[in-house]
Amino acid sequence: MQTYTHILIGAAVGACLDPADLAAQGARAAGAMLPDAAQVPSYLLDRLKGRKPLAAVSRAVLRAKFAAHSLIVWSALLALAFTVGGSIFLAFCVGGLSHPLVDLLTHKTPSTGRTTPGSSGRFRSN
Repeated sequence: MQTYTHILIGAAVGACLDPADLAAQGARAAGAMLPDAAQVPSYLLDRLKGRKPLAAVSRAVLRAKFAAHSLIVWSALLALAFTVGGSIFLAFCVGGLSHPLVDLLTHKTPSTGRTTPGSSGRFRSN
């Protein structure tokens, strides 16, 4: 799924849960986009060097991408948000958790269906 679609889903969830709280809506949209942000530095560097963007991605970027798409990581952050408090942080974590959940339903390649960082276990819904 494209990053902008995740932003729209995060914003839509935010509008449904907190129609009057624009800060929470923005936090959900930002959280929903964050897992794809791990690739931004590589994309920009490739463009600056005149290479095809993201044709070859480093192991560090892949690890960051897998960690950012982890249900375990986002669930832990959500639990932290519930215990520590803060409605904006909670909204951000809900948006972040929506990203891998939507990816699990939409991605068709096994490499994008990883459910935990560094694991070989994959979930395929299609």
